[in-house]
Parts: sequence; structure tokens; C-alpha cells
Amino acid sequence: MLDIENIKSEHAALVKRFNICCLLDLRQCWRDASRLDDDAIAASLAAIGKMYRDAMVKDLLDYLRECVVDHPFDGGPKNDKRTALAFRELLSDDRYTVSKLDTEHVEDVPLGSAVYGEYRMVELRESMMDGAYLQHASTNGDNGMVQQWKHLGFVVKRELPLANGRSVAVHVETERDKFDGRSYRDSFYYLLNIQEHQDFMPQAIRIADEVLAYAKSVIDTTAVENPLHPESFVPYNQATFRAKLEEIYEIHRSRAQNYDIYYAARNRNLADLVRGMMDNAPFNQCDGAWLRNISAAGPGDDVRALLFEIWSDEIGNGNPLLHHGNLYTSLLASHGVHMHALNTRAYADDPKIHESSYISPVFQLAISQHTNQFFPELLGMTLYLEWEVLSLARGIKLNDYLGLDTHFWQMHVGIDNATNGHGAKARDAVITYLDRIRNEGGNAAVDEHWARIWRGFVAFESVDSMGFGDDVAVSRRRPANPDERLAEVMTRKANYGALNHFQHRLGQHRINDLFDEPGLFQRMLASSKWIVPGDPEQSMFLKHLTTFEGPMYQIFDAADLAVWRSWIEWLGRDGDTPRVKRYFDKAQAMEALLIEMKSVAEGVGAHSRFKAQAPGGKRNTIAELFAADDIKCLMKALRAPDSGWVVPGNAEASPLVADMLRGTNGMGKALDRRFPTINNRIGRQIIIEWVRAGCPIPGEVQQVPKEQMAPPLKPLGPDLFMHTHGLGAVH
Repeated sequence: MLDIENIKSEHAALVKRFNICCLLDLRQCWRDASRLDDDAIAASLAAIGKMYRDAMVKDLLDYLRECVVDHPFDGGPKNDKRTALAFRELLSDDRYTVSKLDTEHVEDVPLGSAVYGEYRMVELRESMMDGAYLQHASTNGDNGMVQQWKHLGFVVKRELPLANGRSVAVHVETERDKFDGRSYRDSFYYLLNIQEHQDFMPQAIRIADEVLAYAKSVIDTTAVENPLHPESFVPYNQATFRAKLEEIYEIHRSRAQNYDIYYAARNRNLADLVRGMMDNAPFNQCDGAWLRNISAAGPGDDVRALLFEIWSDEIGNGNPLLHHGNLYTSLLASHGVHMHALNTRAYADDPKIHESSYISPVFQLAISQHTNQFFPELLGMTLYLEWEVLSLARGIKLNDYLGLDTHFWQMHVGIDNATNGHGAKARDAVITYLDRIRNEGGNAAVDEHWARIWRGFVAFESVDSMGFGDDVAVSRRRPANPDERLAEVMTRKANYGALNHFQHRLGQHRINDLFDEPGLFQRMLASSKWIVPGDPEQSMFLKHLTTFEGPMYQIFDAADLAVWRSWIEWLGRDGDTPRVKRYFDKAQAMEALLIEMKSVAEGVGAHSRFKAQAPGGKRNTIAELFAADDIKCLMKALRAPDSGWVVPGNAEASPLVADMLRGTNGMGKALDRRFPTINNRIGRQIIIEWVRAGCPIPGEVQQVPKEQMAPPLKPLGPDLFMHTHGLGAVH
């Protein structure tokens, strides 16, 4: 890519100045060379940089061309009749995903095989789509200003009187609604402290109307695109209503029955589940919030009585130990997650929780402030939350296997049952209410109120897809680099940081001004005396500035300091990533995992008791097999029928997977982490995929027979709105 001899002849001054003999020397001196105020050196670096970029572009284009040409679509490369249109249609199919390939190909996938070509192209497409999404999302602020400019006020000059009798000129925005542009975090805080923010009440109506309008658009779109969707709108009569509910219930039951927890567990661990619990904390700690004003002083009726029973159960019927919000808080605490008090500003601003997590609870809290005005919609929301509780069954199975206490979710499946629990009460409340509406206003009134009820039903299912699109999913798939995480810290500290550095400078820039440009701030810091790239221990920023003796003591908490440390280490790798850039097939991944765990496994007491049948018929302890330094022999012993550890192709029947890898067992805990040297895969995932693939051994010529591989997964059944719009919380 770069020719050192060419560099020596074309850039002699640079080579002589830094005594460059090889490309490694060039890399190591690059940062120091870039700091010099020397036109000739700068010109050499620019020329070499251009050569490198040009070579990278060519290499990337060659790789992209290879991905397309080698893809096995339409008969593969041997078919010279293939068309770009056919390829485009395949890649445009949103069902053509890595998950789909996983369900179709449980076998080992060697490097360079046709299936490998499919995975490579699909993953490349998904990476490019995520990149395009992030690029588009980066313009949200600009687009939002253009779209919302009509709501902005006018900036006018005013004189502010001072205590000494003089005045100072200030510029103030006027003629703008006080709450316009407020975040969901702000709204969450105001609604939980509504007694102190009574002027927020009209904004609560606007929030409810906005969500319900979005729900109507989902209903209308579904009616056109998929009129047979199980949750599409249909005119009301009691028989049709009951039949629709039974259809939805059966779909959830079928999906739970056909759910394969071992397939689902292949790419999740306990840390992922706890992260998901934190995402759902604002929802579940506000459990039942949409019904909090369902009863007031004065006469009641049978419909409100049914809803009040549900609300009373949500808050523990007066027993704080049974309060659902308290139960969820205790569950979080049991996994080391301690949240601020729910109604505090600190909770609303918690950086550990993405803002999208506040959308649904804000909707609940907002609409509950106007219960009478939105009563039909509240009925529909209650029906959705309580009737579709069986959707939790799949998560309960997975959580239980991965070692998460499932009592909170099991309690909801029981209390919300469709026989005499909340599901039945919600159904009966809708029927009773519409019977009363018919008696008072006839069929036309029923149609109007039924449409509103179903809008509430769909609103609760679809509300989480408003506002933030796939922000959270993409950010989890593509975690930020250390420089991006540090930029977030800088932005968070900017309000005060930009006011407290006085005339201190980095180069020609005032530090106060650099907070406006985190990227430039980082570049200036990286070349300053405060940072030693790659060496946090010798960097004065951490060694002095942020210590007890320094001026920035306790400006950053432990998490922020960890970000600074990882950024400094990252600088020493010249922006490289810690993940090994190598492809592992399933056999190679299993071999690499056993090698990685070897030193630990030899000392595990249970491995001196448990045995497996090695090739040749001898039964050895697992510890002996690890100590023998023949990992392939260990793999063969594990899959041997007489060993009793693995049934090739059947994870459920394999004690190694079904028992030993459970999250509550020692082995399950040890392998419930990601291994950076094996493409960041979870240890449990590697073993499950190896078993499902029929336990292949690296280097074996004979392929695993198809009958020894896992059969195709059973289809889960039709998707409901919650599977396309997503809620992921309980009630």
C-alpha cells in the first residue's frame, strides 16, 4: 500500500529528520512530525496521507466489488446472466437479514463459502444502512429548526435594572410558549411534579393528542398495506371484538410455545438484560400511571370500578411490598442498579437512560391528567396492556435461563390473566362501556367511541417508535469510539466548563471556546503537554489536573475518568479498535474459546470430578483433557455420545447447554461475557452455535451430517404491532 523506498526518495527531509527506516518508524513518528511548524515536513505528511487514502479507497472498492461478484444470488458468479436489478431487489428485502441467515444455516460456515458470501454482504449492507442512519440523524437539529421555526419567538433587547441603579442590556426571546421544545426528560419531570407545574397541563393535552394522532396514522397505514393484520381496525360488535381478542391471545400463545430460548440466548447475556431493565425503568417504575386518576370524589360506575381494581393492584393494594414500582426498583437494586428518586430532576436527567425511554411514561402521565377527556382512549390502553400480557412468556423463559429473577414478570402473567384477571376486566370494561354508549347514543356513538378505544390500544403499542427511530438499537450495535464518548462528556460539562477556564489556552484557542467544538478540543489536548498518547499513568491530565492536588478535582466522576483513560489509551493505538479483525467459523470459535479458558478451567474443582470419553475410549476428567494441550481432542470428547455432555444439533437435550450454561451456574457465569479476541462473541453463544452446528472440529475433512445439525426453527407466527413498533415493557 505504501512503499518505503519511494518514501525515502520522495521525502528525504522527513526520513532524515526522524531516521525512518521502515513503515513502522513512519507510523511511530507521525504524531510528533505533525506537531512541527515545518512546511517541508507538513507537505511530506500531506502527500503520504493522500497516497494512503487513495490506496485505501482502491482497496475498499476492490473489496466491495468482490462482495457483490462473489455473492451467490441467482446461481452465483458462474451465471453470467445475473442482473444488478435482481441483486438490488434481494438487498432491498428487509427480511433478508443476519437473523434470517442464522435460522437457515445452522451449519458451520467456512471462510470463502457461498453462505459466508451471503453473511458478508448482508452485514456490509446493515453497516452501511446504520452509517446512513447516523449521518441522517446528525442533521436532526438543523431539520428540526427548519420545521419548527414557526414556533420560535422573537429576540428583543431589554434593559435589566441592577441594584446600584444602573442597568444592563440583555436579549430575551419573547412570544414563545414556555414549554415548546422541551425534551421528554423535562416533560417527565414536570408531570411527576405537576402540583408545582400546573401551567404544564395544556402541554399534557398536546402530548396526548400528538401520540394519538400518530396511532391513527399507524391504523390508517395498516388498513391500506395489510388489512388482514391481526390488530387492524374492524367495526365493533361484541362477537367480532371477542374473536379479535382471542386471535391476538392465540398468536401470543403460539409465539411463546415456538420460542427457542437457546437460539435467542446465542447473542445475549445477563449484562444485556440488565441494560434492558434500565431502559424500561421509567416505564415500569411508573407502573399503572395511565390509570392514576381513574377515580375521583363523587359517584362512580361499574366501568371505572373495573379500572380502579386494576390500578389498585398496580400500586399493591396499599401494601408497599407489593407495589409494582417498588418490586421493579428492588429488582434493579439486586443487580447493582440504584436509581435516583423517581420524581427528581436527577432521575429525569440520568445519562444512563436514553431519552426515548421516557416517551411512553410521558404519554401515560400526560393522558392521565385528563382522564375524563380521554376516557375511551384510556380504556383501549388498558385493554392492550392487560390483554397482551402473554407476550412476556418468551422473555420469562430467556431471563430465567440467563439468570435473571423473573418474579416481576411472572407476577404480571398471573395477575393479568384473561380468565378473571386484569385482561378479563379490561375486556369487560370495554364491552360494558360500549353497551352503555349504545343505550345513550345509538350505533353511531358506539362507532365513534370504539374508534377512540382502538386508537388508545394502538397508541400504547406504537408510542415508543415516535421521535427517536432506531437511535438506541443502532447505538448498541455500533458502540461509540472513545473519542465520541469523550465528546459526550465534554458536551455535558460545557455549561459550566465554558465559563471557568478564564484566559487559559490550548495553542491559539481559548479553552472556554473549545467546548463548542469537542473534536477540535480533543485534537488540541492530544498534542498538548497534558496528554501522553497511550499512557494514562504519565498523562498530567490524570496524574495532576484531576487529582486532589489539581484544579479539576472531583469535576469528573469515576465513569467520566474511565472515559478519559480509555481515550488516552486509544490515542496510543492511533485510533485502532481492540477487536481482532479475523473471521472465526463455529469450529474455530469453539477451539479459541477453550484455549482462552484453559488456564482457568484446569483449576476448577468440578472439572476434576466430571469426565468425558476421549478418542480411543478412555474416560478422562475434564481437567486432564484441558491439561493435555490437545484442544481438538477435548472437543471430540465433549461431543462423544458416551460422554453425555452434548447431543450434536440439539441444544435443549445437551446437559452442557441446558444445565451447565444456565446463568445461575458457575460455568454459565464464567461464560456470560464477551471475548474481544473472538470477535466479541459471548462465551455461551459460541458453545450454543457449536452444538447447533453439529459440533464440528477444526480441520476435519468430513462434514457434519445434516441430521446431526439443529432442525429449522419453528415460525413464531404473525407479528403484532408491538413486534414492529416495539414496547418491551410490562405494566
